[in-house]
Amino acid sequence: MRLIAPAWVGMLIAGMLITQTSAAVAAHTPILRIPLDNYDQMQFYGSVSVGTPPQEFRVIFDTGSSDVWLPDVACATCAGPRRFDSTRSLSYRSLNESFLLEYGSGNASGGLMTETLRLGGALELLAVRVGRVNATTRRLQRFHADGIVGLAFDSLALITKPGLVPSNDYVSLLSRFSIYINPLPGKLPSSQLILGGVDSTLVAPDPNAVQWHYFPLVPYPDTKLLGFWAVKLAHYRVVRPEQPNDHGQHTTQLTAIIDSGTSLLLLPPRLFNISIQHIRHHLRHHHQVILEPHAVEISGYACQECSPSMFPALEFAFSQAPTDASQRFILQGRDYVRCEGGYCSPQLDVHKLFGDDESMPSIHEEVIVLGALFMRAYYTVFDSHAHRVGFACAGECDGGRHNVEMHFQADDWTSSARQWGFWLHVQKCVGILMLVVAGMLLNSIYSTRNKVAIPRRLKVVKNSDNWTESGLAWGRRQSAALLRRLSMGSVVVDVAEDADHAAQSEPETEEPSQNERERVGSVIARRKGSVSDDV
Repeated sequence: MRLIAPAWVGMLIAGMLITQTSAAVAAHTPILRIPLDNYDQMQFYGSVSVGTPPQEFRVIFDTGSSDVWLPDVACATCAGPRRFDSTRSLSYRSLNESFLLEYGSGNASGGLMTETLRLGGALELLAVRVGRVNATTRRLQRFHADGIVGLAFDSLALITKPGLVPSNDYVSLLSRFSIYINPLPGKLPSSQLILGGVDSTLVAPDPNAVQWHYFPLVPYPDTKLLGFWAVKLAHYRVVRPEQPNDHGQHTTQLTAIIDSGTSLLLLPPRLFNISIQHIRHHLRHHHQVILEPHAVEISGYACQECSPSMFPALEFAFSQAPTDASQRFILQGRDYVRCEGGYCSPQLDVHKLFGDDESMPSIHEEVIVLGALFMRAYYTVFDSHAHRVGFACAGECDGGRHNVEMHFQADDWTSSARQWGFWLHVQKCVGILMLVVAGMLLNSIYSTRNKVAIPRRLKVVKNSDNWTESGLAWGRRQSAALLRRLSMGSVVVDVAEDADHAAQSEPETEEPSQNERERVGSVIARRKGSVSDDV
């Protein structure tokens, strides 16, 4: 006798098999790696292709915006060497619409199109709304990338709607991605954007030694819709070594935006001023170092003959829920301080997230932007499906990964400045040498006059040797002038063989003027002027 099972039993078994298969597929979802070029620890960009056949561009993957734009072939003010040529693409469609995008570092404007976008050479997105930029402001022209691919949520988008990152339950490679930034440019493992998940071995050889700390997203700036990758920050403070357990935080219950398109740590004005005040006090009290104001463009402060290890640590505390214990993350001095030519500057600045709108002071004061500076210390995952952000720690989350200090790379300006300084030094040495030779020549002339009697009525005959007498006369005049200046104390001659005499004749060092102090960080200021601080 044959037993016939009810139909619903077969459906149940099939459903269980499908569920198990789906779980297995999800557990083994492949990841897609996109290498990121590291320009001077300030900009991180990777490659995408657009159009049919594909045209390749270098873009900043920006978790602080949601739009995608590229430079048009007609743009004369755009950064980067590449331009999008719509006449070469079979998938190009014009939307006959214009746009204006505003960033913390400038504006971009142009027209809209739909195009095929390919990420990592494998993920293909059809009919994506993309901006074709035909004009940018000056600061955006300093980019080393061609365009921007926004990886925030739909509510921030102005042109790319729907956005690339799904805000619903749809699961794709873009619903969970991570950004790893190696603080050592050119070293392995390289900086990379990973679509589809994480690779814990980037933090430690043993992935079991890596602990991920996850925090839920909060709607921001809208109170109902997800926009930025924003989480609640329980507190922030500058750690004081004399009171390491002091929990008198600078401020509490902030919103922290995780923004890969921003290079720095951006603070609201009040919190920035308090932080700088504590940092200056720490350097002066513990290291007898003065953090001078008005020295550089970033933060406006720099110190001479100091090092990142002298700076105090910064502490950020997140919690999964208001009643849960908070998890601390530390940035050591080497994580947020950069040095050049004997001067070091904290990479902090005041954010203008909402422009110069003074009608929203409370909003300005409740936001901190954690840029690539923070992500350099902590490998970060962005999970839109689970509505959370995670940071990886190998052991304690005490920062200072790789124990490396940040320095500027030499660009065209710094190279030419160093060459100019070298030749100026050579010119000074040649001038001093000429003065010494003139003095020796004068001494020889006077010695000869004392040994040989020269008739007073000697008449010099103008002939081919007349240049000798003229040269000697010039030498006497120059040497006499030199002796007068030396007698007035206006010139100090430093002779290496007589160090004691040189030390005695050197005048006392005067306190530098305010103008001289403003020139202290000129190298850093000019260097910073060539890159963006907030995309």
